[in-house]
Amino acid sequence: MKEPRGQRPRGGQGQGQASGEQVAAQHRFLREVVAALPALSSILASQFAACLVEAAPHGGQCLVLTRRGAAAPLPAGVENPLPLDAQIDENPGAAQVLLWHEAGFVEQVEICWFGQDHPLLGDLRLITDASPRPS
Repeated sequence: MKEPRGQRPRGGQGQGQASGEQVAAQHRFLREVVAALPALSSILASQFAACLVEAAPHGGQCLVLTRRGAAAPLPAGVENPLPLDAQIDENPGAAQVLLWHEAGFVEQVEICWFGQDHPLLGDLRLITDASPRPS
């Protein structure tokens, strides 16, 4: 997968340039999202490669994606948000990743978790799903 374009946090905590470690974690995580949804992998890979990825304004590990190039949209009927189950360490079901999309283009990756501390992207492992869920 081609890497998403320049990433920088915006608004809220962490304004300024994202560290190399944060950018690497974002790239790894987006590659994991692509691998977790094989039926949508080519579409998601092209969308992620054609976007600017930024940390969400509220801080944390959520991501905002802004389209900067051409990419195919998700097929009609894909659930919105598109949920992916995740685990933190060895705790399955402790987190969920939501891909929010508009007109077939992913605009936000939201991390939902159970517990007090927000997990880092590097601590999440997606539980793969063979096919997208219909809406």
